[in-house]
Amino acid sequence: MSGDGGTERMPHPNEELVRRAYREFGVGNLAAVRSMLTEDVVWHFPGAVTGEETHGPEELLAHVVSVYLRSGGSITWEITEVAADGDDRVTVRGIMRASRDGRALEDTFTEEIRLRDGRIAEARHHPRDQAALDRFWS
Repeated sequence: MSGDGGTERMPHPNEELVRRAYREFGVGNLAAVRSMLTEDVVWHFPGAVTGEETHGPEELLAHVVSVYLRSGGSITWEITEVAADGDDRVTVRGIMRASRDGRALEDTFTEEIRLRDGRIAEARHHPRDQAALDRFWS
């Protein structure tokens, strides 16, 4: 119960899974992240510079690690909202921050995630300002 007499909503298990995936990636536990992905996971990253569609856990993790390394380890993702939509969809909103070569980037993003059998099967990343992202990474 919340202090105002209302009830607090219990998080959906898929929301917890997605939050845990981001948390584990943030501490570098790629084995834990991999265990949360289906074998045929597809992740859609837009953009002229870092845009890619990855297939499978190894390709996805390699892509994200390469972006992390390009940022000199400065990139972070702050998750501000996670909301389940039924039993197989989760929407994530957050803020990505990074710096490199004397430049700083802060951009909000939305990710639409589809789950299957309790694991992440597909995601689409939508940055707020794709042009700023492309300039930053070029």
